[in-house]
Amino acid sequence: MKKVFVEFDPPPMVFLNAEERAKLVAKAKDPIVAAAFDEIRQQADKALAREPAPLEKIHYEGRVSSDRRRVETVKHLKDMLVLRALLWAHVMTKDKRYGDKAKSFLMAWATTYKPTGNDVNENKLDSCFLAYYLLKDSVLSDEERETVAKWLESISSRHGGSGGGNRAAKGIKISMLGALVLDKQDKLKSGGGKLKRLIRKSLCADGTSHDLHARDSMHYHTSCLKNILEVLHVVRGGGVKAYDVESKEGGSLKKSVDYVLPYVRGEKIHKEWVNTKVGLDKSRWRAGDPYYRPGKPWDPTEAYEMLVLASTFDPSLAKVAQSIKPKNLECAAWLAVLANVAAENTPE
Repeated sequence: MKKVFVEFDPPPMVFLNAEERAKLVAKAKDPIVAAAFDEIRQQADKALAREPAPLEKIHYEGRVSSDRRRVETVKHLKDMLVLRALLWAHVMTKDKRYGDKAKSFLMAWATTYKPTGNDVNENKLDSCFLAYYLLKDSVLSDEERETVAKWLESISSRHGGSGGGNRAAKGIKISMLGALVLDKQDKLKSGGGKLKRLIRKSLCADGTSHDLHARDSMHYHTSCLKNILEVLHVVRGGGVKAYDVESKEGGSLKKSVDYVLPYVRGEKIHKEWVNTKVGLDKSRWRAGDPYYRPGKPWDPTEAYEMLVLASTFDPSLAKVAQSIKPKNLECAAWLAVLANVAAENTPE
């Protein structure tokens, strides 16, 4: 039997506040916004006929990509893509069908999944935080709101340590998502300090990252940056400015994003995994996963989501992202629309 190799990296979350969502809706007839939303709405319309498939436990982190439990888990995690489409369709159209269906997915997961504190696994549940944020005041009943709030608190309270790198970024993101959607302002305000410590412990003065040095992989370099940028997006409403702020060691988000640009433009080529120090990367290649072949040239289109998130803070990157937009990335244009709306409301 031919092996099946699966990955599941949910699209980055851009959380727009009520004012920003109103601006988004007002742009509905803009040709770029309309075209991007059409893809979202098509997904949402298909989702109306689907039923949620929640898991009690996620089998993902630490497993090779062909592990049967991981393959099965990914089938269920695709609920997160469905939920995301339903939520934005609800925001843009106010159609009750989308909101009610999104609620059914959220409640199914909130009453089934048991939090563990695993940052890789629970990073996959971002859409549930977004769902609560967008549905709590208009779609959820008091009882449903309480149930989901307790569940999200149980997830987010297990995360938010003080380490560095890709996994620490995931954990801090989950912690800050809980603070945002559960309206814990004191905790949210602490995000600025956590973000600066995260940058200091993750990013080097020459633009490289600790993940790049550990795994010799531009994939993990951009993944780390993507997660740090998501944290910045979450805490930006508190006036946190951290994109081009350098740590005392000289590292910054801007430097590490800019480090990728020559590889995006094809001026340099990075050969992935050659000197990785992480056993899992080697195990994946031994299991036959071609993605982890040592020496494989990095695909610049993998930088798309990172660049879109960064374009909120450096608008010049929007054109760079557009130049490499992957053809097979679902709803890539919608992410750019959300980031652009966020940029309009983010202080320089």
